[in-house]
Amino acid sequence: MLTPEKINLDVKNVHILVDKLKSICYIFNKCLAIKTRAEIVKFRGPVFRMEVWKEFEHNVITHSAAHHLMAIAELLNKYGYARVTDVARHLGITRGSASITLKALKERRLVIEDDNKFLLLSEEGKNLVQAIQSKRRVLIKFFQDVLGVNPELAEIDACKVEHLISHETGEKLLAFIKFLFSDEKKAREFLRAFHEMSLDCGGSESCPYCMEACLLRPES
Repeated sequence: MLTPEKINLDVKNVHILVDKLKSICYIFNKCLAIKTRAEIVKFRGPVFRMEVWKEFEHNVITHSAAHHLMAIAELLNKYGYARVTDVARHLGITRGSASITLKALKERRLVIEDDNKFLLLSEEGKNLVQAIQSKRRVLIKFFQDVLGVNPELAEIDACKVEHLISHETGEKLLAFIKFLFSDEKKAREFLRAFHEMSLDCGGSESCPYCMEACLLRPES
C-alpha cells in the first residue's frame, strides 16, 4: 500500500538517481573531449585521478627496486663489494626474493654482475641512486623543517615517495626550500606565519583542496 511517506521517499530517490546519471554523463563527455595531457590536468575529476594512477606504471623503477639499488650502493660504499646474499641480508629479505628483483635490474642494465657474482651499479644505476638520494634529502628537509613532521616520520614518508616524484618536482621543491631558508625577510615571515597558523576546516563541502574527504577530520 502506498503512503504519502512512501511516495515522498520514492521521489527523493528518483532525484538522487537523476543527479548521479547527470554526473556520469558529464564525466563521460569529458572523457570523449579530453585529448591532451594539458586538458587532463585542467579536469579535476575522476579522469584526472585515473590518469595520475596510470602514471605509476611509467616510473623508472618500483619502490622495492629502488631499495635494492640503494642497498648495493651502501654496501659498495661500506665494504667495497656486494653480492646477492649481502643485499638480501641488508634489506632483511630472503635470497630468493632479492634474486628476483636483481634479475630484473640486471635486465634493465641498472645492475651489473661480474664473473665472480659481485654486483656493481651501471652508470645509469649510479645516476638513479644519486637522484633518489638527493630527492630523499630534499623531502626530509621539507617534511621535517618546513611542515614540522617529526624526524622519524619525515624519513619514513620521504622513503615512500623519493623514487616517485619527477626531477622537475624535486628541483622546484629544492628551490622552494632554499627560498624559505634564505635571508629574504618575506620568506622568514612566510615560514613563521605558516608554523603559527592554526589548522582549521570548515568542512569538505566548501573546501577546494580535500574535496571529498577532509584530511583534518580523520574518519573514526
